[in-house]
Amino acid sequence: MYVGNLGFLDLNNFSTYINGYIRAMDDAEINDISSPEFHGFHEFVRSKFNYYEATAGWANMIKAVEIGLEPENIRWESYDKEMTFEQHKKSIIKFYELLDEYRSKLA
Repeated sequence: MYVGNLGFLDLNNFSTYINGYIRAMDDAEINDISSPEFHGFHEFVRSKFNYYEATAGWANMIKAVEIGLEPENIRWESYDKEMTFEQHKKSIIKFYELLDEYRSKLA
């Protein structure tokens, strides 16, 4: 999976890639049983971190948590402008941890 330059990691690149893959598989009417189930992942992340709603998307919610922002104090239009490389890296690691947890609950 190519998600951009390693010098600038961003969880939103993962989200875009995954959403594009899922859309392409749906458009081609291909049921790929090996792909991770993401149908309820937004809601899972929302619930896990006590967000009011999931409209920001799982990538943004995870990034905000890794920055240390409280769900009720986020201004989504500019919250991640000053994220460090390490915070981006931690958000990607957190994504995989959450995905493993989410998928284990589906099994």
